[in-house]
Amino acid sequence: MTNKLTVRLEIFRDESISSYIFRVSKENGLSYLAFWNMIKSSTKDYAQFSEINILDIAPLGHIDRDSYEERTGYSSESLINNSFYKVLEKFCKNGEVERSRLISGIFDYEFRYCPLCLKEKAYNRLIWRVKGIKMCNQHKVRLLDRCLFCNKLIKYEQLRELGLCPHCGNQLDFKIENQNFDYKFLKKQKYLCETWNTLLYERYNKFTPRDIGYKVLYILNNKNDKFNRNNVKASIKEKNRLAVILQHARGTASQKNALHLTTIIQILYDNDTSMQQFLNMNVPDTFIHSVNPKSTRKIDSASCISPWCNSINAKGKLIKTGTSEKKHISGKSLLYYMFCPECGCEYAYDKSGNIHERTNYIESYNLLNEC
Repeated sequence: MTNKLTVRLEIFRDESISSYIFRVSKENGLSYLAFWNMIKSSTKDYAQFSEINILDIAPLGHIDRDSYEERTGYSSESLINNSFYKVLEKFCKNGEVERSRLISGIFDYEFRYCPLCLKEKAYNRLIWRVKGIKMCNQHKVRLLDRCLFCNKLIKYEQLRELGLCPHCGNQLDFKIENQNFDYKFLKKQKYLCETWNTLLYERYNKFTPRDIGYKVLYILNNKNDKFNRNNVKASIKEKNRLAVILQHARGTASQKNALHLTTIIQILYDNDTSMQQFLNMNVPDTFIHSVNPKSTRKIDSASCISPWCNSINAKGKLIKTGTSEKKHISGKSLLYYMFCPECGCEYAYDKSGNIHERTNYIESYNLLNEC
């Protein structure tokens, strides 16, 4: 039976897993690495501080859920709810959370903090790890990336105790003067904080790359039911982005991962759409069908044109042969060979998409009628 910890602490709703392990290990007189190795999923390797970032990205592969629950006395659901695992799992293919390219661009490996938050309660907020967030939305101060006493940058792997600079040992929970920001910066930061609070803490379904592609296109299309390429193109700043989004929506992208979250968030911001609206959005079937127009097969659009045939001009009556391309006696390359089972006339397309008779029956028939 696993020994339970003497002091049990509940994780805060917005706390990161790495921060929680700091608090629990300190209160129980354990070193950080000693406690982590107690609950580690694999006993083959000893956990190191250089691996600390994975705890906030995808801890499930590195912490044993049963051991975590037995030691802490709390549900292991916090391993999902207090890390980026849920976000990555909702936007990635199954089994690719840790290898997801979404991590690059949204996850910050350098420690950033709000000294006023630390002064209120000394724990690290998970949202501080989002790369684009530069301001504390609660206190309206810029997040710091260094100690104001020694002026050294702080990386997560250098942390040894919550609220203390790993370089000089000074407290990081000091008072800070009110700061003035321009409207554009405040607006963007408020939006990013609300967006990530939604992604990290709200409930929502898993999306396929196609689902996300449809939603993004629908927003860029001003939520009109019929896809308009020109209108969407005018709404996009980046030159080649429309082609990429269309590939995801149509399922033809070479990489089957969804659009990158930073791309999605920027498009939502530019189009005054919240993440909550995006997650709850239902794209009409009429729009989806307009994004994926069914291509008409050549055999379905072709028809026999012989004057004596009972199936003259009746589309879909011709039958395709096994020949795909052959050079005609005239020197032209003809494609997609077909014949009419009603009258026996044979046809093919040229490279310009025009249909030609291959048997000369119609030409002979017309000459006889002219005599």
